[in-house]
Amino acid sequence: MRAALFVALLGLLATGAAAHELSGSTATVSLRDGLITIDANLDIVTWLSSQPEGDLTAMVAAARAQAQAIVVQVDGVAVALELLHFPTTRQVHAVLQRPAPADHRHAPKIVAVQWRALKAVPTAKSVTVRFPLALGPILVAFVEPRSQILGAGQAARFPTRQAARRP
Repeated sequence: MRAALFVALLGLLATGAAAHELSGSTATVSLRDGLITIDANLDIVTWLSSQPEGDLTAMVAAARAQAQAIVVQVDGVAVALELLHFPTTRQVHAVLQRPAPADHRHAPKIVAVQWRALKAVPTAKSVTVRFPLALGPILVAFVEPRSQILGAGQAARFPTRQAARRP
């Protein structure tokens, strides 16, 4: 009896986990020298399936309008963004027509989208980003890239956040 209940519970957990699988969409939010950029690789099939039925041009236009509605806040204050790159209808059509690899029949159809903040934010304690619901789940990474110019034979040293916290 307990074994049967345990197997049934495992089945429910597996079903629930499958219902919330990551769609394949990813985004990297970067804060470099006070400038926020967002580079996203988004599952266009998930995105378009949330648009009203119509021709592809209208659906891509609706998706583009949603892309302009992304919300970014720095320390709770909204930051205006510029949409730098969004695929054309022709590019979306090409991605949709591309066959999936044989070993990944359900692989997402990915398009690249890019945003940048209109103004630099010199001091930031926190960055919040909210994507439209229509995009489905997105794996978001936050990075604060640091760079150095090195002369020949010199070494670059980058303290980690962990090192910065040590007394």
